[in-house]
Amino acid sequence: MATSTENYNFKKPDESDFYDIADENKNWDLADEALKNLDTPTFEDYTGSTAVPAATDAINQMKSKRKLGVLLSNIKAAFKGACLIGHIVNNCVTDNAGLPLSAAQGKVLKDLYTQLYSEMTNNLSKKLNGRNVNWFPNGKSLATIIAESVEVSIYGIKPSSVPTESIPGGFGYGTLFVVGGRGDEGYGYGYAIYNGSNATGLRISAIYDKGSGWNEYVSKSDLNANKLVNTMDQKHSISIGYNDTDGLYAVVDLTRIKISST
Repeated sequence: MATSTENYNFKKPDESDFYDIADENKNWDLADEALKNLDTPTFEDYTGSTAVPAATDAINQMKSKRKLGVLLSNIKAAFKGACLIGHIVNNCVTDNAGLPLSAAQGKVLKDLYTQLYSEMTNNLSKKLNGRNVNWFPNGKSLATIIAESVEVSIYGIKPSSVPTESIPGGFGYGTLFVVGGRGDEGYGYGYAIYNGSNATGLRISAIYDKGSGWNEYVSKSDLNANKLVNTMDQKHSISIGYNDTDGLYAVVDLTRIKISST
C-alpha cells in the first residue's frame, strides 16, 4: 500500500503496487512548487498596516530550524528597527530626530565643549584673579554703562578719569565697582559703588543707581575728634564732633551768645 512523505507529501508506492505515471507527475509538481517557494518566498515584509515588532524581539526570534518565511519576516523587522551605516549623520546641522550622530561628530562636540570650558575658566580667572584695573573712561555715563552691560567691572578713579554723574564734592582718588543690569531692557537693575575720596580729600563711600543718583554713606571710622560742624558768628559758636569717650557731642560757647530781653 502506498504512503506519503512527511514534509512535502510525496507519494511513495509500495513494492507491490504497479507503477503509476500520474503519481510520479504529482510528486514532481509538489517538488516544483516547494522549489519555487524557495526561489520567491512569501513572507510578511511590513509594507502594509501590520505593526513592526521591536528589533530586539525580531532578532530573538531568528532561531535554527524556523521556516524561511518566518525567518525573512524577522530579518525585515530587525532591519527596520536597527541603525544602519547609511543612517549615521556626520554633521551637526541635520534636524531629523530619528537619525544617529556619528562618533566623529561626537568628538567635534567634545572638543568644542572642552574649548568653551577652558575659555570660560580663563576669562573668569582673568576677571577674578589679580587683573589690572583700568582707569574709568573719562566722561562716560554710569547710566549708559549700567544699561548696556551685564557684568561686574572695576575701575580706578582719579580727577581726570571720572563718570559724568559726579559725587557731591567731586571725585578724588578711589575705586569704582559697576554692576551692569540692562536696566533699560528689564533684565534687572544695575548700580555702582564708589570707595575713595572726594576732591577735598574727605573719605567717601557712595552708592549710585539710575533712579536716585549718588547716595553717600559714612562709617564710624570716618568720625574722629575733629569737629564736623563749626558754625560761628559774632553772636554764637556751636561745635559738633566725635570721640571714643564721649561719642557724638555738641559744644555751645555760651560766652559768645548774646541774650537780650524783650
